[in-house]
Amino acid sequence: RPPTLRPKMSLRRQFSQNPPPPLRTGSETEEPLEKASQWARAPHEWITQRVDIVRGFVASDLSDYVMRFSMLLLGAYTLYLAWCESCKADYLAYLAGVGEALLDFVTLTRGSLSGATVAVCLSVWLLTVRWMRRPAPIYLIDFKTYRHCGVDGGDRDSTAGVPASQERFMAESRAALNRFGEPCFTEKSIEFQEKIMKTSGISEMSIFPESILPKTGQNPLGKDAEVLGLSMKGAREEAEAMMCKTVADLLAATGTAAEDIGIVIVNCSLFCPTPSLSAMLVNRFGFRSDVQTFNLGGMGSRSPEIARDRPRSP
Repeated sequence: RPPTLRPKMSLRRQFSQNPPPPLRTGSETEEPLEKASQWARAPHEWITQRVDIVRGFVASDLSDYVMRFSMLLLGAYTLYLAWCESCKADYLAYLAGVGEALLDFVTLTRGSLSGATVAVCLSVWLLTVRWMRRPAPIYLIDFKTYRHCGVDGGDRDSTAGVPASQERFMAESRAALNRFGEPCFTEKSIEFQEKIMKTSGISEMSIFPESILPKTGQNPLGKDAEVLGLSMKGAREEAEAMMCKTVADLLAATGTAAEDIGIVIVNCSLFCPTPSLSAMLVNRFGFRSDVQTFNLGGMGSRSPEIARDRPRSP
């Protein structure tokens, strides 16, 4: 795309000798006078604002800087101790001793102190790696579900959605039309829906999103069903209404701040939009910028176990 349409960045280009090619105006098409490849090959000077560097240091973890600084000091101290112009013979003897120790370890030489030292060091290293890579324990602190205010035990603040009987749901399915005025569902699809409604245990007071079933007193979607309800817009409104209320209740019940969350896993088998549902939650609740987000979809009944085990992965 032309350079003038690029998004803003804190790391900016300063065009002193090679400004971006101008665009044509008027009725002509907006094409650069200079080819994009020619402009990209031209030398440019990158300028970083001082405030960006300071912001990067402030946002980093202090313990990380202490660890890195300690490693640099240790490396410099090691070089200081090893620096000796007249110690060449000692270094050769040291390397020969290390080689002998490795040889004793490989050849299973009994009674060799150097071979035993290599085995102990290797065991300590493997145990350390094993300890660092152990699965993280997962605890269920609390859980919340969305319960509509119209059902027993429901939250009075949970007003999104409409309790509807199976008969009303099937009536809406039969009346749903696409933008061409044709039924959204065939007779075979309607029969399949009826079969699922009867065998899946869906009660007569199940909650349906308003994008599918309008509230009582409103006109059914009918000819607007495909545009208003059976669309990406309707599905995202349903996910936002249910998920955001549930996450807010969970954070409030556990007394957890959004900044304390390190990983967010969203599991939805059928609806996998872009931007993802996990990104929707991050933006809504203001999770920190380095939070790990995972959006699982299309996995059916195995998805809860996969979502539960995902934090165990290193």
